[in-house]
Amino acid sequence: MFADVVNEAVEELDSVERWLAHGIDPAERLVWKSHRPSHSLSLALRWRSAGFASASALQYLDAGFESPAEVSRFTMSGYGLPRAMAWRSAGARTPEIAAQWDALGYSPELAAPWFAAGLGSAVTAARAWSAAGFSPQAARSLIARGVTDPLEAAAQMGARQ
Repeated sequence: MFADVVNEAVEELDSVERWLAHGIDPAERLVWKSHRPSHSLSLALRWRSAGFASASALQYLDAGFESPAEVSRFTMSGYGLPRAMAWRSAGARTPEIAAQWDALGYSPELAAPWFAAGLGSAVTAARAWSAAGFSPQAARSLIARGVTDPLEAAAQMGARQ
């Protein structure tokens, strides 16, 4: 038991020394590790080398961004942190997809169910299904059964009633 505690302490010291060797002091390392123990030195260095402070990097990671390059794509497309985070949380993987939903007048909150149904990247199709009166889940179910035309599906459903 004592040996385990000593081994753990030696591993921790080695880890701190590796972070220090890359210019990250113990306090900053603690920010990363206390946020999520799985955060690695390479992850911290990737965000740091792209100019992100630890706190900002962790906010973006929490919002679902996987890399500084992905954040840059959103910011270069005119999305600030709150809006970019809202679109990422809704399911938009790219700023181009977010912009298509924006252009149709959808907020991230209104688009989120379409992303959850697996139709978020098919903006035009999702809009057509919505305009025909179908929920995201109903559209997904019909598509899974081979129905591709929302107007035809709406007409068939109306004829059954």
